Amino acid sequence: MKITCKKGHNAQKMLRLVMNLIEKKSLEYPFLDDDMEIEITLRDKDGQIFPEDEQIYCFGEEELETVKMMEEDASFYYEHDALTKLFNRGKYDRDINHFKVIGYQRLTCVYIDAVGLHEINNHLGHKVGDEMLCCIADGIRKLFPNSLAYRIGGDEFVILSPGHGVDEVREVAAVLKRKIKKQDYEISLGIGESTDKDTLINTINEAENAMRADKEAFYRQNGAERQMRTLNHKLERILLEKQDASQFLNVIAPKYKGVYMVNPRDDSCRYIYIPKYFRRMLEENDGHFVVSIKEYCRKMIRPEYHEQFDELCDYQSILQRLKQGETINMTYQKLDGNWVNLKITIYDQNDIDNDEMQWIFVDAN
Repeated sequence: MKITCKKGHNAQKMLRLVMNLIEKKSLEYPFLDDDMEIEITLRDKDGQIFPEDEQIYCFGEEELETVKMMEEDASFYYEHDALTKLFNRGKYDRDINHFKVIGYQRLTCVYIDAVGLHEINNHLGHKVGDEMLCCIADGIRKLFPNSLAYRIGGDEFVILSPGHGVDEVREVAAVLKRKIKKQDYEISLGIGESTDKDTLINTINEAENAMRADKEAFYRQNGAERQMRTLNHKLERILLEKQDASQFLNVIAPKYKGVYMVNPRDDSCRYIYIPKYFRRMLEENDGHFVVSIKEYCRKMIRPEYHEQFDELCDYQSILQRLKQGETINMTYQKLDGNWVNLKITIYDQNDIDNDEMQWIFVDAN
């Protein structure tokens, strides 16, 4: 058997084809057994043998096992979402095309949305949002072990259950929803069933539309109220874990004016509570916190406090004071006559590499 790779073709791809061909030919030619030696000569475009020193490379069991593991790892990351370890969008699209070709007796689709992910990311940070997504993915893995589960977007998941009827899947999906709710998260979901490969796309669209209707119903009934309670609960839990709860007790109370996690390295901020007027200032100033604070000072604070605010906008000076153990407090009066107390502390005192500060504005009246 002679194998020739024509010029102009990728040699690595051709070698993989050769390996597949030899594997198939071994079924037709019994003499291609495990003890057979194979010699491959590589030549460059000028016909010169490579490598020039005619070094011989021997591949035994250990080397071949390493190659196999590398291929399996590459295949896993190619088909799986890096965060949740569920199948990714590319795998989902390929499987849909596969089902459209081979057909099936019945297939049930579950379309899932992580309700409130955007709000959690904005208020508590993407790390907490990632925890929510992983919680949902873990629930899907445990309750749908024999189904195909995908994360197809930032907050959307799809489960394809070949051979499972809609009633059976609906029961399991209800259990999943309850388990996620016990973790203080919410999901909306929709279900569709197909018994004909030609209706597969319509079934998926039906499940997606049902999911969106479920999500709208949730927000109409209790979404905003429950979501805020959830955010407050998670905020308290996170702060307790960081031993910062005492610094936030007044913030969680109704008299808060604003709470910001300020990154002095790029003058950006994350917020937990923010008034509408300051949100507009941030948007108009491309998210720059100091620029927005100076605008707030100029438009809303009595002139005798402007100089003190200018000092607070010197990040390096403030950080130096904070890292020496000082907590910065300032009480000032707004043009409307109301008094406000501002407290600035290091956000995470246990992380020496984290310069993020928390600015807490509380009604002092």
